Amino acid sequence: MLDAGEGHRGEWRIGADELRNAAATPAEPAKPAAPDSGTASPAATPAAASAPAVANPVCISPDELAARLRDQETRLRAEAAAQGPGLTEIIGGLGWIAGIFSGIAALKRRMRARRA
Repeated sequence: MLDAGEGHRGEWRIGADELRNAAATPAEPAKPAAPDSGTASPAATPAAASAPAVANPVCISPDELAARLRDQETRLRAEAAAQGPGLTEIIGGLGWIAGIFSGIAALKRRMRARRA
């Protein structure tokens, strides 16, 4: 569960396959055969060259996963803070200000009406 504050909260499940794929390290590319060896390496054949490299799955601990998620959350919060308020926030703020002053004006009208 991720609680991003300000009422933003999300939950999702991450499967073991997704964790393995995210933590997998890329396999080293095969080296071409030496010219004097006389035999072609498997990487030199067209079928092997077009096949995708399969990485060995690497398991990470829950603590390491939590640390990575915290780092990413910190980075995203910093990026969001650097962007500043958008048009929606500015218009919303002006709406709040107008609403507050409208409420004050309505209260003043009531007070004047009671005096008269």
